[in-house]
Amino acid sequence: MRLLRGLLVLFGIGMIVNAGEGKWAFTEKPTGAGLIALDVVIGLACFAAYYVLWRRMHRASQAVAIQGAKRESGVGRTLPTARPNQGSPMEFSNEAQRECYTAVRNWVAALYGEAAWIDEEMPRFSVPVPATDIICGLGVRPIGEQEAAVNIWTFPLDEGAQELTEPALRFMLEANSKFAFGNFSLQPESDGVVVFEYDVEWEGLTKDRLRSLVVTIALATRDLRIDLARQLTT
Repeated sequence: MRLLRGLLVLFGIGMIVNAGEGKWAFTEKPTGAGLIALDVVIGLACFAAYYVLWRRMHRASQAVAIQGAKRESGVGRTLPTARPNQGSPMEFSNEAQRECYTAVRNWVAALYGEAAWIDEEMPRFSVPVPATDIICGLGVRPIGEQEAAVNIWTFPLDEGAQELTEPALRFMLEANSKFAFGNFSLQPESDGVVVFEYDVEWEGLTKDRLRSLVVTIALATRDLRIDLARQLTT
């Protein structure tokens, strides 16, 4: 693949040089403007093909790095669907939680359609984030007697409790000090499963803001999970 990319670059440069000299690439004699323009078009096409190949190789190398880090740390490969224990089965503690759940359910259906998972027994959802392999969970929870919030979370290490090393714990604490949206935490009800999460208040929340926060948490997870998985091996 690298050889092909190199050949594309060389061929593209050759076509552009010939066009600059006023020659058709496949003859030594001067040619008309039409063939010179074709030189330029072919040269640009070569550069475009090089870029497409480079992007594919870059994405493939990222995927290999993620899987390699997971294999080294013993992390499982299953993607999570929902974080447990978000509340009693479809019982709402206050009216704000009920209103929030109804709105979020409608937004999830509108934004993600059939790709979303909706729990029919508890106020929680799971949604895939476009252009990533991240699945975000959403849970509607009460705050006191009159307010509510949406908890957005991911499992950076996939489901299952991990034996966290001291470097991994330090990494999570340092990461928490850097992110305005999202923080690492341990889920005590599930034997210390690592989650990356963020709580947003229901008051003032809109569909567009919810979508933006889901993407923000997903991208942060994508950027952090490789380094976190590697810390489990040190």
